[in-house]
Amino acid sequence: MLPSLPTAVADHHVPMLVTVGGLRLGEYTIVKPLLLLTYLVLHGPATRAELAGLLWPHSRTPRNCVRVALCHLRRRGVGIHTSGELVSAAHPCDVTSPHVTSAAVFLEGVELAAVSDTFEEWVFEQRDRYAARLQGALLRGAARHGGAERQRVLWRAWRVPGAPSPCGATLARFLSLCEAGSALHRAVEWELADLAGPWAAGHTHPFVQAVLAGWLEGGVLWLTGDAAELTRHVACAQAVLTGAGQQVLELVLPPGASLDRELTLLCGAAPAHSLTVCVTVTEGDPGCGDLLQTLARWPDVHFIVVGGDAPPTAAELALHCPGNAAAVPRHRTARHRPTGRSARLTQVATVGVRRRPAPPTGRAPPRSAAAMLRSGRARCGTCPGPTLGT
Repeated sequence: MLPSLPTAVADHHVPMLVTVGGLRLGEYTIVKPLLLLTYLVLHGPATRAELAGLLWPHSRTPRNCVRVALCHLRRRGVGIHTSGELVSAAHPCDVTSPHVTSAAVFLEGVELAAVSDTFEEWVFEQRDRYAARLQGALLRGAARHGGAERQRVLWRAWRVPGAPSPCGATLARFLSLCEAGSALHRAVEWELADLAGPWAAGHTHPFVQAVLAGWLEGGVLWLTGDAAELTRHVACAQAVLTGAGQQVLELVLPPGASLDRELTLLCGAAPAHSLTVCVTVTEGDPGCGDLLQTLARWPDVHFIVVGGDAPPTAAELALHCPGNAAAVPRHRTARHRPTGRSARLTQVATVGVRRRPAPPTGRAPPRSAAAMLRSGRARCGTCPGPTLGT
């Protein structure tokens, strides 16, 4: 039962609602009213019946519990608004702040035994969301640093409590920043092997693994950074994908060139799910912003955009490759860029890789991202390892 309401609020300053590492509103720590406020702030408006069912599922007078909880919050200066059955709240909250710093868990230590299963599931979703947001903020911070400080922040990001299992995009961001052969690299590499099979374990530079991890997510992966390093790493990633059964095509796009006609012809030449297109753009090309909209017309094709300036809308899809020529041996076979036409399509040559033939039954090899990369290991001049077998 809720305690009796105070007759006044001594301090007219309304504190922030703290939900990370606990649950409190200044000195006020009564759980149910604060859970109600948390739900209204993060979820949005809800009816009294919904709030009663979520937070007081076993009460004989759930609507009265909602009324008393709202009175408690109003007495403490919380902006509660009602319109008939609908209730909403406007109040500052730590998880909605633009600056995420706490590594604690959302509603950590808060007793949830008396709430509904639906509300408990909502709390778990919010925990995952906050942890992922914190991890993303730390990854962005790591990218702004270098050397030992970058690795320290990366470790913080990797160890965020409650973070969801990393997807390909998250692993790609870690791999693009970590030091080759470091303990963090080995930890992220293990997760990548667990996600997509053992094809990546110990055979490639972390940035090549980053490209492959980002490729697993599908859609558009944008690569920026040192041109020479990008050429080597992308060549290696292309060889791995080609050896796993993908048809990898390359499109060189000079400034001002149009993609529509070329992509229409190219994407009609092979099944979309088995096609990867590497698009090379020129630094400073003002058309980079429109490029994403153009590529979005082919949602089932994997695109790797190399070079240029990634637009702000591609920030979460972009990986930056630093200049570090000593980190990886040079490719044994030179790759020559096509010249002449404004936009020329060339079949990417495989280097030290053999295509995997169809099974004896005549069925095509598996085409899903995970299945293709589980089918075997590939190597190129910069990635020593066994070739794909038959």
